[in-house]
Amino acid sequence: MLLSSRDVAVQAASELQTAIRHIMLPDPEPRTLTPQQILSLKNICDRLERFHLKQDRNRLEERSKLKSYARPLRDRAMVYVLLSTGLRREELVNIDLDQLVPNAPDLLPTARGARIVKVRGKGKTEGTVYLSADARNALSDYLQHERPLDETRETKALFLSVITQPKRKPDGRIHPRRINGILEEIGKWHDAEQKDERRKISPLRPYDLRHTFLNELAKKSVSFVEDL
Repeated sequence: MLLSSRDVAVQAASELQTAIRHIMLPDPEPRTLTPQQILSLKNICDRLERFHLKQDRNRLEERSKLKSYARPLRDRAMVYVLLSTGLRREELVNIDLDQLVPNAPDLLPTARGARIVKVRGKGKTEGTVYLSADARNALSDYLQHERPLDETRETKALFLSVITQPKRKPDGRIHPRRINGILEEIGKWHDAEQKDERRKISPLRPYDLRHTFLNELAKKSVSFVEDL
């Protein structure tokens, strides 16, 4: 069967699109955030509600005025946990509520030994990570005020997607790619307030936070060895 010139063009365009989708570009090099960038990032995270208001974001209003899909306390908690633990994106979304010890909102802020246990890493390994005071407080706020909005009898994940989200998983687990979108959005809001180009962090990616944690950990290790 002979194809018309138009059919040939359409087929060629389709094959080209398929080839482009399969091109594997190298991942961008991870960055380490500076102390100043970390400070301003945390400042934005503590004000995320302002960016999710339906109308005037410069005026804090009641939670009922937030956009229906907005979960600023969840997003803040995820950023703080990533900075505090260096977890990978997939490790973060695979955490269940019962892996958080303790997982009672009223106990977390003062629990210096608060941790996430049985974290499933690469190569079927399991480990425990400990939480900073910032991460504990952020998780406490999320568990108390936002997670109940999205939980059901089937939900066991720590970080839940919005309950009205189409094709939400039965256990409510947030999709790994959604983490990228959240961080990119936070990075843009952050940079919009920065006049100094050196303070900007976009595009903000999960591995930037992991690399920042590992860099800070290495600094502390060197300092500890020097003090021996």
